[in-house]
Amino acid sequence: MPSRQFFNLPAEKQEDILRACLREFALNGYDGASTNRIVEDSGISKGVLFKYFEDKESLFLYVVDRALHTYADAFPTRDVLSYDSPFAWIKDVTLRKLRFSKEHPLTYQLLMRIAKEPAHPVYAKAMGSVARVSEQYLSEVASWLPNDGLRDGVTWHHVFTLVKGITLGMMDQYVARLPEVVDEDFESAFEQVHADLDLYLDIIRRGVYKEERP
Repeated sequence: MPSRQFFNLPAEKQEDILRACLREFALNGYDGASTNRIVEDSGISKGVLFKYFEDKESLFLYVVDRALHTYADAFPTRDVLSYDSPFAWIKDVTLRKLRFSKEHPLTYQLLMRIAKEPAHPVYAKAMGSVARVSEQYLSEVASWLPNDGLRDGVTWHHVFTLVKGITLGMMDQYVARLPEVVDEDFESAFEQVHADLDLYLDIIRRGVYKEERP
């Protein structure tokens, strides 16, 4: 976490620093990122930067955490109530993530760097943040939903745990198919992944509802 000094800065200055960090880490990765370029781009000294953040690793992990919440905040969990079913919501959110990624290419590029190199020691820590934010997000979605209509003993928490498990199980395949940057191949690759997810969601949907549901 940043120091109190960082949070005492005007919001605009905080954003200037974090934008410079996001750009540097997204374009160059953790190992190739230069704090010299970050301070030059954000108009502060290196000494000041490390008054705000303990070290390069803590800075990187904070930027990743911000990127994750940028994604999550773009898709409010309560929106699930406006869909015919949670499965329709999952499908739509997946497509909306495509548009969001195209509008925020550096955020996408940073998170894909992490996903494609899970053995990297710093990226492994970042993946822990990915798992935590995902768990919190899906738990909040499930909390909005009544369990009426599901098979006895099944809750939406169970359903989303299953969805998350399938997604994690397919992670290597999905990551391999998605490009590292938002380029001309991005949309078609994303749509292929979405088609696979649609198939698995249909399988789950058929298994969790009570038999009388059409």
